[in-house]
Amino acid sequence: MAQSDVKYDPLYDSLKRGDWNAAKEFIDRHPGALTYRGSSSGGTALHEAIERKQLHIVEELLKLMTEKDLEIDDDLGFTAFFYALLKGMAAIVAKMVKKNKNLVTKRFTNSKDRTPVLVACGWGHWEIARFLYSRTPIHVLTQDKNGRDDIGWDLLQKYPKLALTENYSLGHSPLNTLAGLHSAFPSEVRLSCWQRLIYNRIHDLHEIRLGHDRNLQILRLVCDVVKRTNLYRKQTDFMETAIFRAVERGKVEFIRETCKANPRIPLMTMDERGRSIFHYAVECRQEKVFNLIYGINEYDRNAILKHAYRFNNTILHAAGSLSAHLNHIQGAALQMQRELQWFKEVERILSPRDFENHKALMKEGEESMKGTATSCTVVGALIVTIMFAAAFTVPGGSNQDTGFPTFLRKKIFRVFLISDSISLFFSTTSVMIFLGILTSRYAEDDFLKSLPTKMLLGLFTLFLSIAAMMVAFSSTLFIMLEGESWVSIPILLLAGVPITSFVWMQFPLFLDILMFTYGRGIFCRAWE
Repeated sequence: MAQSDVKYDPLYDSLKRGDWNAAKEFIDRHPGALTYRGSSSGGTALHEAIERKQLHIVEELLKLMTEKDLEIDDDLGFTAFFYALLKGMAAIVAKMVKKNKNLVTKRFTNSKDRTPVLVACGWGHWEIARFLYSRTPIHVLTQDKNGRDDIGWDLLQKYPKLALTENYSLGHSPLNTLAGLHSAFPSEVRLSCWQRLIYNRIHDLHEIRLGHDRNLQILRLVCDVVKRTNLYRKQTDFMETAIFRAVERGKVEFIRETCKANPRIPLMTMDERGRSIFHYAVECRQEKVFNLIYGINEYDRNAILKHAYRFNNTILHAAGSLSAHLNHIQGAALQMQRELQWFKEVERILSPRDFENHKALMKEGEESMKGTATSCTVVGALIVTIMFAAAFTVPGGSNQDTGFPTFLRKKIFRVFLISDSISLFFSTTSVMIFLGILTSRYAEDDFLKSLPTKMLLGLFTLFLSIAAMMVAFSSTLFIMLEGESWVSIPILLLAGVPITSFVWMQFPLFLDILMFTYGRGIFCRAWE
């Protein structure tokens, strides 16, 4: 045995005997003994005391050690905290965590890279597991990018009642955390039009789908626990908070599953202002959540619709008020259209004066429409001018004797004439349509179909005129550079840039207008 090891023998002998006075006297003479790894497993004095369950000595050692000292490993790569977990020393674990909060997040690499809370569950120390769970950050409990197991899912499967455990430091429960997770369910993910089409197929979205599936499994497990448990008041409050948080974010899967667990939720769940989940869904303009009202029996549905909350407001007042949740809709005009769709859904019983709140939005929508129409009118008029002039200054000029175009017999020249005519006709049409938008009366009902339809037709005809113009330009190049393909082909490829850029910039707007105006609508009365 090395001389350095012999030096600390008295300390470890006193620890084996449980003699704290002798150990303290030695530590006072040799302060470095606290961090010296001299136990049989290469651990510190704290490792030794925990191994021998000398609780009073462990407590005294913790008073002398620093926060960093608690992270010292033995030869096997384990801290004293790990052994305290294994032996179920709840009081010691609590004191160690109080001294060093990082211990709850530090994974044990030599124990399948598990976190402390999972180790406690694995050994059946549920009191410690509850304690650690309430102090472990949510990002530690969820799956990371390295493919580790989802700890939250593993915990809930092994001990389902953890689903009702409150996190006292954060003031909420696992259900509340799940309700607040960003993009946890498909209903709240706003994918682009391309992503919506290929959600089930594209590899890049595979991880998103896996996350959605796992979150739904966790939600169903939690709801199953709720269904089989008599909740006390604080747990009920946590659940109600989670439900309204989910409504605000449009998590329709969350609302549907919790309602299955407790069918009285739609009728009985109210927030501090007395609003039901459907009142709040209308305020937040979450149509997917609101659609769930059509799956409720008529008696309960009427009770919800007639329910009045603060200042005697009903669900009709919520629909008639300007919502602050419109940022995801492009442009004031489409926002106005969406507000009108909500209004039309309840207009049978909504007083017209309630819609006065939308005057400012209607003004913004008018300015937005006029701005877009003005820009497109300028572009359309420019194309009309160019195409009209091109029809009389044909490539190659005219035959001096007959007056006919020189390349009249060439097929490519006919392509030029046809594309020039198409471009001229459609650009003229688009200008007329956009002028119609500029001179519209901009009444409330115009935003519902009239103006969006005009904008659709205007953008469509303008796109066709631009595409036809580039075809006319390309055919002219072929005529003028006949036999010089090494020059004409690169130029033709560049001719596709304006068309592509127009589609890239305007297609999302075009698609939004098309879906909002002629799609299946945001409300579904057949919802179950």
